[in-house]
Amino acid sequence: MKSLVKLLAVSLAAFTLTACAPSSPADVLKAGPETTANFIAEALESGNGTKLCELINQIDPGRCEGLLNSSGLGSKPTPKIQAFFGDAVQYSFTEGNPDWGRYQITLNAMPYNAESGRQWQYQISDSFASINQPFGVKYDGQEIEAGESAEVMPGEYRSKLVVRTDAANWFKHTYKDGEDKFTLSDKALRDMTAIVEDRCIEAQKTEAPTKENIRRFTNDDFTVASIKHLDKCENIGKESILSMTPNNVTWSVASSYEVKGFRMIPFWGKQNREFTIRQGFTSNWKYENGKWNQEDYDFYGS
Repeated sequence: MKSLVKLLAVSLAAFTLTACAPSSPADVLKAGPETTANFIAEALESGNGTKLCELINQIDPGRCEGLLNSSGLGSKPTPKIQAFFGDAVQYSFTEGNPDWGRYQITLNAMPYNAESGRQWQYQISDSFASINQPFGVKYDGQEIEAGESAEVMPGEYRSKLVVRTDAANWFKHTYKDGEDKFTLSDKALRDMTAIVEDRCIEAQKTEAPTKENIRRFTNDDFTVASIKHLDKCENIGKESILSMTPNNVTWSVASSYEVKGFRMIPFWGKQNREFTIRQGFTSNWKYENGKWNQEDYDFYGS
């Protein structure tokens, strides 16, 4: 118990002593786990992602592919320190914030003896908030394209962030209560309706219900007496507007047809029947390479 108390006291003191501290990650690691943990705390305080990423890669080459800078925490965070058998020690940094998310860094250090004296073997794990928007962002002059993501240091960063919207202006972006939201614009409704209605009207010149394809909805002995067009490729997607997201853009139009006919029943004669067929298109869009691409059109009837 005394050795643990001593270790904690020495380690906490290292967070207040910065004079003559090594500056390069390699020298920091050679100086020991207390100095290394202090280096991490300084990077978190200032929001210096470049500095912290260099240290992570010194321990585990290639692990850190880049950390965007933030305003930092403003003060050195104090880690949770655990001592283990054989003078091994662990430093854990973690904190969460509704505006910039949660981060976690765990540094494990195990001593070993070498010809040059006592050395340290390190392991490090980390997790940071990531910036990933459906249409991309511009962060502090750096472009992060749609579909890409980048990790950012803890601390305020939204002042450096510009969230992109799509080139067609189909979605509007808002940020409220720590959440980015994209809502469908009036322009999207006009554009999608025009595109799908035009395709639907053109297709139904040849694909409107005929006596042959009506058989999909009836028995073989049904005889068509009349087909009446009730409406022409009307929008049927209005109820889904609020649920649409940049990853789920679907628009549907359909026409209604009143079908009247009959079938002959042995010993009973003619049995009249009438029903309505809805027939049209569902269009799905996917945002790729800066524009909306129609994935497919499905002609359907019901």
